[in-house]
Amino acid sequence: RNLLERVVLLLPLENIFWKKYAHLEEILNNYVNARNIYERWIKFKIDESSFLCYIYFEERCNEINKCREIFERLIVSIPKLECFYKFIKFEKKYKNIVRARAAYEKCIELLPSCYIDENFYIHFCNFEEEQNEYERCKKIYIEALKILPKNKSELLYKNFLQFQKKYANKDELHESLLIKERIFYEDELKKNKNDYDIWFNYIKLEESNINNINKEKCIIRIRDLYERAISIIPIISSKKFWKRYIYLWINYSIFEELYAQNIQRARDVYNNIIKILSSYEFTFKKIFILYATFELRQLNVNKARSIFNNALQTIPNEKIFEKFCEFELKLGNIRECRNVYAKYVEAFPFNSKAWISMINFELSLDEVERARQIAEIAINLDDMKLPELIWKNYIDMEINLQEYDNARKLYDRLLNITQHYKVYKSYAEFTYIYLDDIEMCRKILEEGIEFCKKMN
Repeated sequence: RNLLERVVLLLPLENIFWKKYAHLEEILNNYVNARNIYERWIKFKIDESSFLCYIYFEERCNEINKCREIFERLIVSIPKLECFYKFIKFEKKYKNIVRARAAYEKCIELLPSCYIDENFYIHFCNFEEEQNEYERCKKIYIEALKILPKNKSELLYKNFLQFQKKYANKDELHESLLIKERIFYEDELKKNKNDYDIWFNYIKLEESNINNINKEKCIIRIRDLYERAISIIPIISSKKFWKRYIYLWINYSIFEELYAQNIQRARDVYNNIIKILSSYEFTFKKIFILYATFELRQLNVNKARSIFNNALQTIPNEKIFEKFCEFELKLGNIRECRNVYAKYVEAFPFNSKAWISMINFELSLDEVERARQIAEIAINLDDMKLPELIWKNYIDMEINLQEYDNARKLYDRLLNITQHYKVYKSYAEFTYIYLDDIEMCRKILEEGIEFCKKMN
C-alpha cells in the first residue's frame, strides 16, 4: 500500500498504478479506501478509462445508483458519443428504459450537432423500435432528417423507409416518400427565403399529392406554406419580383376556392392582397379581374360590380373596362354596359381601341345608327392615337352591312385627310371587288401613283 501510494503521487498520470492500488484495496475489502482512490484518480486524470474502472468497481459492489452518478459525471466531463453509448448500454442492461432514453436526449442536448451523425439517430430509433414506441421512433427519424444534410443522411433515410414499410399505413408511407423532398426545399429556403421559385415548387409538390395522402392534413400543410410564402414581401421594388409575389396570392386564392373549398378564406386572400398593393406603388389589374370573376362564380353580382368600380377608381385600365363590359353583357345589362363603355371612352378619349370596342358592341346589338354616330365622333377627334384603325373599322362595318356607297364616301373623306398609299390601295381594291368598277379602280390607282411620285 505504501509503495503504491508513493507511486501514484510520483506518477499520477499512469493509469496502471491507480488501477492496481484500487484493486488491492478491493481485494482487502476496503471498499471505502478503494472508492477514495478512484475519486483521487479521476481528479488527477480525467479520462474515460478512470471513470469506467470506477463504474465497474461500483457495479461489482452492486451500487447501481452510484454507477449512474459516475456515468453522469463522465458524460459531463467527457461529452463523447462513445461515453453516451456506454451509459445507454448500462441502463439497458438494468432495464431502466426511461433513463436510457434520457441519456439519448442528454446526448442531443450536450453535444454540438456536428458531432452527432446519422448512426447515432439510427441507434436511437432502433432503441425506440425495440420498446414498441413507434410514434417516438417516427418523430426522431423526421427530426433527424431535418437536422442532417442530405448527403449525410442517406442511410438514415433508407432505414426510415424500411421502418415505414413495416409499421405505416398507405398514407403515411406516401408521406414518408415526400419527407426528403420537403427537407430539400426547407434547406433551400434557409439559404434564400426570397426566392419565390422555391416557394412555387415546394407548394406544387404538396398540391400534387393532395389526393394521395390525408386531404385535411395536406390542406393545412399547403395553407401554412402559402402563409409563409406571402409573408415574404419583395425587398426589391421591381415589377418582376412583385409579379411573382402576386401570383403566390392568386394561386393561394384558387387553392382555397377549388381544393379547400373555403370560399370565405379565398375572399380574404383577395382582400388582403388588394390592401397590400394599396400601400405600394404597384398595381396589378389582374387581381381585380380575378376577384370580380370569383364573386361572379359565387353569384354575388353586386359585389363583383362593386369590385370592378373600385378597380376603375384605383387604376382606370383598358383591360378592366373591357372585362367590366363583358361582365355586364353576359348578364344582359345593356344599359349598364353602355354606361361602362361611356366611362371607357371618357377615361381614354384618344384611344382608338376603346372607341372600336364601343362601336363593335353596338353592332353586336344591331344598333347600326348608334355605331355610326360613335364612329363619326371618334374620327372627328383631332388627337386620336392610331386613327387609321377607327377609319378601317368604320369602312369595314359599312362593307359588311353592304352599304357600299357609304363605304365609298368614307374612303373619299379619308383621302381628303390623308393621302397615304395604303389608303389608295385599299380604296382601289374596294372598288374592284365590291363595286366592280374597273374604271374607277384605275383612276384611284393613277391618283395614288401620282401622289407617290410627288412624295418621291
